[in-house]
Amino acid sequence: KFTIIAVDPPGWGRSRPPVRAYNKDLYSNDVDCYYKLMKHLGYDKFHIIGWSDGAIAGAWMAATHPDAVDRMAVNGILWYLYPKTLYVLKSTRNVEGWGKDRLECCMRAYDSKEDLQKLWDRHLKFCDYFNAYFPQDGKVSDYVKITCPMLILHGDRDPMSTIEHPEAYMKHIKSAKLHRFPNGNHDLHQRYSASYKKLVEQFLLN
Repeated sequence: KFTIIAVDPPGWGRSRPPVRAYNKDLYSNDVDCYYKLMKHLGYDKFHIIGWSDGAIAGAWMAATHPDAVDRMAVNGILWYLYPKTLYVLKSTRNVEGWGKDRLECCMRAYDSKEDLQKLWDRHLKFCDYFNAYFPQDGKVSDYVKITCPMLILHGDRDPMSTIEHPEAYMKHIKSAKLHRFPNGNHDLHQRYSASYKKLVEQFLLN
């Protein structure tokens, strides 16, 4: 039913080198790459599915290129790095402490744990500046431009993307609707893959 195009953002996974450029232009640079890629592949209009940082980039894409995005489904999306969110992120600093499955999955795209650790250290440093780079007022002025239908899937037990995050998007994006997983975590798309797939598929085909 779909052609799926999966991307590693610039500086992540196999989209290296160069190293990821962490600054206030991070998401606009990502979106520029994604948009040019889709145009190069011959797609003028497309759906977006995004998780966590990819969900933020997806929302950025829908705001920047509203005519190109037909529908968008996201989960684990962040609005602002509230103190609790930042605390949970910082608790993942040591990649050796990640779950076995998650670490093994990541190692398919990295040469060594040292490479992954260096990148994750830089990502967490970026998180310290996230709120300064992307103030709430700026996000509001950008995200009100989103016109495509938006499905936000939320895990009520997600320690990072707590309910305040999707609620903020719901407040400012008129086309957004929320579906909650009472026992879902940040990785609900993996843990509840069958129901997640069914919900997203129905939404995109509607």
